[in-house]
Amino acid sequence: MRSYIIFLFLILGVLTVRAQRCDDKDFCDKDLYGEYDYRSQSNYAQVYTGDTVRVKVVVYSGQNYRIFTCAERRLKDVFFRVIYPEKRFKRAFKEIKKKQVPIYEKDKDGNFLYDENGDRIKTGTIFANDTVWGRDLVTSESVVYDSREAEEPYWEASIHKTRLIIIESIIPPFRKKRNGCIQIMVGRKYKNASQFRR
Repeated sequence: MRSYIIFLFLILGVLTVRAQRCDDKDFCDKDLYGEYDYRSQSNYAQVYTGDTVRVKVVVYSGQNYRIFTCAERRLKDVFFRVIYPEKRFKRAFKEIKKKQVPIYEKDKDGNFLYDENGDRIKTGTIFANDTVWGRDLVTSESVVYDSREAEEPYWEASIHKTRLIIIESIIPPFRKKRNGCIQIMVGRKYKNASQFRR
């Protein structure tokens, strides 16, 4: 009897661990996949209702991409956005430094006069303001796709310049806290079929 109970606990433990492996599950409609390769940058996560998941992905020039998100039914209407993060530097005022500037004697033609040691003849000093400038990093984000407003349930683009994008998956809140798996599918294919593939 004792070995039967231990065996039962082992089976339940294995099933529980197996049930939490999101990469083994597939909730996506087969029509969404198209002729894209999803093996390189797709992500899987276990989430709760009310969560927001952000994944950074690099999309490479010379390739077409299709991105979509799928989730277990109990998570209800999960939606996603594709975001372009932008970074730029902006000139920014840092401080004003006051510094002493010596005044030297000059002749009528504007040439400096020198003493017997060969040094300029100092007649006084004035204070001058020196403005110090720096650069501040300014970041912003622009939403290029929102599945709630789009006609297609996926974002599809032909990439001309390699760049970083953010895929933000939003799991709506629910009265009762629920957990489940989501799939963030990033598919790519070459624009030119003759390009090298692995």
